[in-house]
Amino acid sequence: MSLDGVIIEIEERERDDFLLRARIAELEAQLRVETSENLRKTAQETVLKRQIEREQDGHRKVVQHLERERARWERKTQETYNRNVELEEEMKKNEKEKQKLVKEVEKLKTGKRGRELSLENDVKSMKRARHEESDKISEMKKELKGTKKWGGQQKPYSSLSSREAQKNRVLSGIEELEKISGDSSSEMYFRDVYKAMGKMGKMKTRLEDGEAYALYHKVGLSRAGYEEVRTILDQRHVPNPFPSLRSIRQEEKLHASRNLFRVERIQKSDGGKTKDVVVVQLVDVEKFLVEKLEHLAQNDKLIFDESTGNSIWMCISGDKGGGEFKLCATVGNVVAPNSAYHIIPLGMFTDDEKVEAIKEYLADTIEQLNNLTEIKLNIGGVMTSYPVEQYLAGDLKFQYQMIGHKGAAAKKSCMHCFSDGRVKIGSYERGQCLKARTEADYLLDSANEKNSNSVIPGSAFVFNNVRLANIVPPSLHILMGVAHRYGFKVLLDLAMDIDNKSNTKIDKSKKKAMRNAKGDMNVKEKEYNGLKQHLDSFEVVLQVMSRFKTSTIIPAHSHTSPCSAKWCLFRDNEMKKAGVFKSTPLRCATCSEVNHAVCSGLWSEDDWELLSQVEPDMDCLRCCGRKGAMIEEDARKVEREMREKLEELKRELEVAQENYRMLMTFVNGEGEKREELEKAWGDCGADMSAWQQNFNGNHTMKLVREEAVNHYTSVFPPTDEILHVKAFLVCLGKIAKLCLPRSMTNEEIAEMDDVLLHHLKQFQSQENMTPKLHLLLEHVLPFMRRHKTWAKNKRAGTGSASCDRQPTSQQI
Repeated sequence: MSLDGVIIEIEERERDDFLLRARIAELEAQLRVETSENLRKTAQETVLKRQIEREQDGHRKVVQHLERERARWERKTQETYNRNVELEEEMKKNEKEKQKLVKEVEKLKTGKRGRELSLENDVKSMKRARHEESDKISEMKKELKGTKKWGGQQKPYSSLSSREAQKNRVLSGIEELEKISGDSSSEMYFRDVYKAMGKMGKMKTRLEDGEAYALYHKVGLSRAGYEEVRTILDQRHVPNPFPSLRSIRQEEKLHASRNLFRVERIQKSDGGKTKDVVVVQLVDVEKFLVEKLEHLAQNDKLIFDESTGNSIWMCISGDKGGGEFKLCATVGNVVAPNSAYHIIPLGMFTDDEKVEAIKEYLADTIEQLNNLTEIKLNIGGVMTSYPVEQYLAGDLKFQYQMIGHKGAAAKKSCMHCFSDGRVKIGSYERGQCLKARTEADYLLDSANEKNSNSVIPGSAFVFNNVRLANIVPPSLHILMGVAHRYGFKVLLDLAMDIDNKSNTKIDKSKKKAMRNAKGDMNVKEKEYNGLKQHLDSFEVVLQVMSRFKTSTIIPAHSHTSPCSAKWCLFRDNEMKKAGVFKSTPLRCATCSEVNHAVCSGLWSEDDWELLSQVEPDMDCLRCCGRKGAMIEEDARKVEREMREKLEELKRELEVAQENYRMLMTFVNGEGEKREELEKAWGDCGADMSAWQQNFNGNHTMKLVREEAVNHYTSVFPPTDEILHVKAFLVCLGKIAKLCLPRSMTNEEIAEMDDVLLHHLKQFQSQENMTPKLHLLLEHVLPFMRRHKTWAKNKRAGTGSASCDRQPTSQQI
């Protein structure tokens, strides 16, 4: 290549290098501009982010402020609502007080002269009483002089009319006996003297066998209960007036009717052990029924109404209580068929209430009932035949067993139709897709093991003469179950939701745990407060005892008469502060003196609980050889025992409270709305069971009255849900009013077909239908239309009331 070509190439390369450097410089300048622009944009974004954050923070504060204002407004609204309710109650109370004052003014205007006459008569009576008292004092002084002549001839004790003279004579005798015993503790000697006096015929210290037998049955004791009474008396060294249980059995053999009942003792093997089962059966059911009905007819008490027609209404029921299963029947042809006096005891046995056991032990009774289709009665000299219409009552469990149904937990839980259980209330329609069961269906299903429609395979009706249409829906059990499940429980859940201020939703398991914890805490708190109140009153008693010891008592101004005890505590005015210890009289089993219970040594809480149930057979302190410092020492011992028990209860209460507090950590507060609801229920005369968290039959009936429903639902704000709950419970109350043991009119039956389901769907649409609700909606009304009654045998002998079971056991 020539030199010129090389120079040209070099020049071109230099030019290219220059252009390249210029391009690089241009790109670097452009990069610097873009970098500057990016930095500016980043700064703007940072400023915008900060501005957005400030705006969001301001928005949050506004929302929080609005929420606080809303909560304050809701709280003020609730307070205004509560205040309005309080003002209304206060206005009603003031109106009542005003009416009362008007009546009092009228009485004062008209009764002034009457009071003046009454005062004049009182003055005359006081003067007359003063003269009589003066005569009595003179007579007492004469008799006291006679009693001091111990060495000479004594005036007969029976002729002493003065209490003081009799007391002195008794005390002197006790002092002499203590000297004769030669022992500082004369309890054993006095007990032996007591027994000897009974054997010598000086006094009666023991019941005759016949008297004990009559008492045994009069108070309804069982054999175990009788033995327990004797054991308690022996353990506490109290003279036992009761003969042995063997004597009672001997008397039973002499007096019990061998013709009316047949008693058997059957040995049964149970888990490798053998136990005796006592079985009692009515020998002749028809004869007993004829005699009872003819006796009712003679007294014009046998009736035939629209429900019974021209037949005998005989309702069979069974229940287990007190370790015994009892099968009974009641007659519906009377004005009060649910009375315990119209129970016919058919049989009983001391074993489980399984249907196999009933059929095994009471086979003869069941056979007689299955053969009883008509009876002949001699009424007014005319022999007439009457058909016997048999019904089946009792609770649902008993009814299921007697017809061979698997029970309320089965898939097809209704005994009257083939409807499926677990149907949602929201989708339920009354009367649709209901196919009624028949006796033939039960027979076919019991033979079909694969598709039995919830009938027990191989089962059959125990009572052949009871038709399905004659199974009485248990009115009390149905109303209790429906009211609690869909009414009271809903209100409890609403109260709990209102009390819950946290973000944690209370599920069913937590509610159950909290109910159990609250129930345990309430029981412990009740026991602790009861014992504390008792101990506070007993401290007043101890103070009064100390003043008796130092002869510094404060004379009482009350109207309580002093008793014959040397230390009659009610002579001291401070006893009015011991509210627990009432002036309850108690007769001494030895000297027959009547003293106040507290003056006789009944100090502990257990003693007073026993006294409230039955008058205990015990001796006064004087007859027990206790006096002076010994009485105070015994009282101090009782006080120490009560304090130890109080401390123990306090520890148990603190544990229960802590347990409840731990379960309530997600709830802000201690459930004020729940307590307000329970207080409203208490105002209506109903107390909820602490453990089962429900109400008994009588309390349920009180709570479904319209005025009661209005009262306890008023503790909630008037929402749509509360209004429907209220309407639902009012409907139940109307139904409860018609549960009467008599024939009903068509108008009364029409009232039962109410809008109960409509209200229930508004707040319990996602809940399942229960067998009791299904019975109420679908089968109670048809039963009433057929028989013109529902509750003619609602408790049927051994039903829900314990007062019915006790006479049954006594009759058998």
